Amino acid sequence: MPRRLLAKADAFYTNPPWGSVNDGESVVAFVNRGIESVHDRGAGAVVIAHDLSLGWAQRVLHRTQMELLENDFVVNEIGAQRHHYYLDDAPQLQSRTLLARRLRPRIGAPNSRPLNARSFIDFYGRNQHLRRGFVLDRNYLERESPGLVS
Repeated sequence: MPRRLLAKADAFYTNPPWGSVNDGESVVAFVNRGIESVHDRGAGAVVIAHDLSLGWAQRVLHRTQMELLENDFVVNEIGAQRHHYYLDDAPQLQSRTLLARRLRPRIGAPNSRPLNARSFIDFYGRNQHLRRGFVLDRNYLERESPGLVS
């Protein structure tokens, strides 16, 4: 049976790992999963690091905005700095929320793209790699989506 995505959500919200040491790979991974989940007029909210004195934060912001644009989303609003984090390596770091909306219907069915190998490195910070793991409970799938499990 071919894998299909339902993409029926009105909006997605994500507060991904900062992406400070992986050029925003972890942020892009979370954003793409959100984009895949929303319908043709869907919206999204992304909590993202914001500090004008940190070059990595500006690069991740730019990369996130480009990823949204490439997927036919436009950033409607960048909220005020609201969240403050008490981090040893960045004591003044704050974050903002990007609000975006899809501009036009997507062409074709949504695809769930696998993460590339580079995405796994430093996913949660320096030397904190993403590990692959799978959980398959066929009984759960059959209860939640009768007829999908063969």
